[in-house]
Amino acid sequence: MLWLVMGICYGTVDHLIWWAAAAGLFFDLFFTGILGIFTLLLPFMVYLTQNVLTFFNRSFIVVLLIYLIDITVLTTLFYWANALIGFTSVSAVNFIGRTLGPTLLFNLVVYVILFWPLKVFFEKFE
Repeated sequence: MLWLVMGICYGTVDHLIWWAAAAGLFFDLFFTGILGIFTLLLPFMVYLTQNVLTFFNRSFIVVLLIYLIDITVLTTLFYWANALIGFTSVSAVNFIGRTLGPTLLFNLVVYVILFWPLKVFFEKFE
């Protein structure tokens, strides 16, 4: 997701929604075994992020907040989809405390570490 958000913010990547669908399909095939969840969610998140960024400047803090919101929405939609089809029986409180919280913390650290290298990469190969 970080790669997609940075590509939206600082790069000019052709057909980013198709790349997101391909990444989602690969993720579904490798990790979940259920085709369709991430194949649909990642392009949706790219579309949503592209539309939201039209209202904001692309600074470190703004992109961080949008990235964390994207991770929250993506993880929550994945949880709801799995709860809907009966693949999980975890309560919402356990989901927030044991999955969403650590996921957001990890992604915050990864974002802080990789922001400048990815920004330079996307601006260089624009």
